[in-house]
Amino acid sequence: MTLAHRMPVRAAPIVLNAAWTLEDALKCVVGVCLSQLHANADLAAHPRDSEFLHQTRVALRRMRSVLRLRRPQEDAVLALRAELRWLSTILGPARDWDVLIEQTLPPIVGEYAHTASAAAQADAGPDRLLGAAKRRRGAARKVAREGLASARFAAFIQSVEHWLESPPLPDLRLATLTQFASAEIGRRQKRLLRDGANLLQQTAEQRHKVRIGAKRLRYAIELFASLYPAKAVRRYLREVVALQDALGALNDAATATRLLAGLPVRSDLVAFTHGWIAAREADSAGAAELALTILADSPRFWKSPAPSGGQA
Repeated sequence: MTLAHRMPVRAAPIVLNAAWTLEDALKCVVGVCLSQLHANADLAAHPRDSEFLHQTRVALRRMRSVLRLRRPQEDAVLALRAELRWLSTILGPARDWDVLIEQTLPPIVGEYAHTASAAAQADAGPDRLLGAAKRRRGAARKVAREGLASARFAAFIQSVEHWLESPPLPDLRLATLTQFASAEIGRRQKRLLRDGANLLQQTAEQRHKVRIGAKRLRYAIELFASLYPAKAVRRYLREVVALQDALGALNDAATATRLLAGLPVRSDLVAFTHGWIAAREADSAGAAELALTILADSPRFWKSPAPSGGQA
């Protein structure tokens, strides 16, 4: 398949067997993540389609979330998690600039064109702002491209493959896979609701912690979904996604403010942008608080595992 016909590859569904050990399940999911990574990583920093980078980061984040479940953490898993943190630092900035340029700024520039005075628009603010942002994105993509082409990344891939093929460690848990999954999902849900209390009064850093909690809850649900009734999982996951979307908008606003502050551009558009972001941030905070309330009242699907034993 030529470059022009390549499409970003999204995460594949996970199907677990309730009779498996936890390590069986984790290796199954890491293998799926590795396949998604292979399908996207070579084009992750390519300017044609930023979705390759997004899907590469999804694969890496899911892998990192899954490996957090391996307890106790043997040296091989700790080493993989350290490399995943490194990959996050080299890929994250490029994704932040993609979101700013492709999602955050276009509606702002469009609104500015309708409301700003002719004199304000004559200062070429949009062109200068977008030009500066794209130069920063180009530099961030270069870092990402070099990291993904490095010997260190190749060694990371080999280490993942080696771990997948390694003999299983003794399973000392007394719980079944479904019991472990229910306890883990329940623990993440409780932490999310606790951290999300009084969301409207929280700082950006506190809201970021809530967003990470929502993401980890979603990953756990998607990982273990096949152990539970499908309809109940879909219903609950829909509420988690609504919360994630609202929290993501809050995070995008905070990130946009940070990135814009570092650009050497001063115009009426910059001030207009900060005002626009602040207004949308308030709307997103209200939506996130409502989504948390709905989630807190939603039925706990993990209280009713699928009677078929894991292939619902």
